[in-house]
Amino acid sequence: MKNLRKYLPLILGAVLGAVIGSQGAKHGLRLLHHAAWSRGQVAGLLALLPVAWLLAVLLHELGHVLAGQTQRFQFRWLAVGPLLWKREAGRLRLVWNKSLNLAGGMALCLPPNADDLRRRFMVFAAGGPLGSAAWAAVALGTYALLPVATSAVGQVLAGALAASGGISALLALLTLIPAHVGGFYSDGGRLLHLGRAMRPGSSTWP
Repeated sequence: MKNLRKYLPLILGAVLGAVIGSQGAKHGLRLLHHAAWSRGQVAGLLALLPVAWLLAVLLHELGHVLAGQTQRFQFRWLAVGPLLWKREAGRLRLVWNKSLNLAGGMALCLPPNADDLRRRFMVFAAGGPLGSAAWAAVALGTYALLPVATSAVGQVLAGALAASGGISALLALLTLIPAHVGGFYSDGGRLLHLGRAMRPGSSTWP
């Protein structure tokens, strides 16, 4: 039973991701078929999907950074795919990310003091899903409000925008599922862990 509770968040995340992914693929393929896209357009959209993913992950991590700024956290670095932004000697540098463990996206911000740490870390943890939800609303809302593109390039760009919004919505949902994998808590796991630690009588930190 203990092992089941340990892996339940992963199972739920996999099931949810599979359901959302299959539905997205189903309706996406139906849309492409209905719009009678050319092979070049389909190839162009597929080529932009990694960019759409990187943008969605970047905005998720920026959500953490911005939330950390509201709590006076000091930015150290942010990794997204092959890119790594880090602050050195007061300057922001962009270098290649050589760690596969960070390729999925991660932001590091540190508090300058120990005042009210649990609450401040909860705000920091919530920033990622909120950033993803915000970008999903903006991207999908813009896609829905835009007039139907008549040019081939416009259709591909609109499709990439919708894809990035869909990925962000998926990120917001999946990262809120409490999980602890490879030494890292998901955003939902951190919020749950920190929330429990804030209960009266708890001595867990943070």
